[in-house]
Amino acid sequence: MENIKYSINELAKLAGISTRTLRYYDQINLLKPSEKSAAGYRYYDENQVDKLQEILFYRELNFKLSEIIKIQSDSQLNRSEILNEQKDLLIEERNKYDQLIQLIDQTINSEEGGTKMTDQQKFEAFKKGAIKENTEKYGSELTEKYSSEEIDESNRKFMNLSEEDYRKMSEVEEEMIKYLIEYDKTKTPELAEQIYLKHQQWLKFTMPNYTPAIHRAIVEMYINDSRFSDYYIDKFGVDAVKNLYSVILENTNENV
Repeated sequence: MENIKYSINELAKLAGISTRTLRYYDQINLLKPSEKSAAGYRYYDENQVDKLQEILFYRELNFKLSEIIKIQSDSQLNRSEILNEQKDLLIEERNKYDQLIQLIDQTINSEEGGTKMTDQQKFEAFKKGAIKENTEKYGSELTEKYSSEEIDESNRKFMNLSEEDYRKMSEVEEEMIKYLIEYDKTKTPELAEQIYLKHQQWLKFTMPNYTPAIHRAIVEMYINDSRFSDYYIDKFGVDAVKNLYSVILENTNENV
């Protein structure tokens, strides 16, 4: 049986992408055509079709092109395992949207005179999403420092926040970030104290047993994980984590 081959136009139409995208993938060695004619026309076989499908999966999951190149160049990786991991991520994403759809339905029902929503119900989906995201990103670091009982208790406290407390917690975080950005310019003791107090207040919303020692341990986790620094640098242009670390260490030192 003759192998199927697609021209660049045919593959672009099949995959729903542009020929320009395929040319760029060729240029960066992400997806090379199986052959090129003497006239320079690109042709792709079934192996390239499978590889393009995998690339588009990763793109849907917000992987950078450089990350996809690195993954695909690793011969030790198993394609089925990669696809199963992608499937699990998509199921998790679907569950998140299912929760939001349920929340919208409950809100519509409440607005139209049906069962009135409690404050807890109004924010339950958002809180569950925040806990899930935090666990996925920093779960291993958290379990190294805290027992499962402490983590569960913190999550329960977060889930039980009232609408008012949830709003206050968000406001405190926004104020703290504003102070951190300003502190990067001035380094005044007054701002340092405000940052310390705001971060302490923010932690206490979900921390059942706050202590200065725990406070220091948390910011040490921040400073040792580049993801925290990268987030603030990308979003605000300052190394807020470095500033927060120095402020918290200075203000908790005498109490530890």
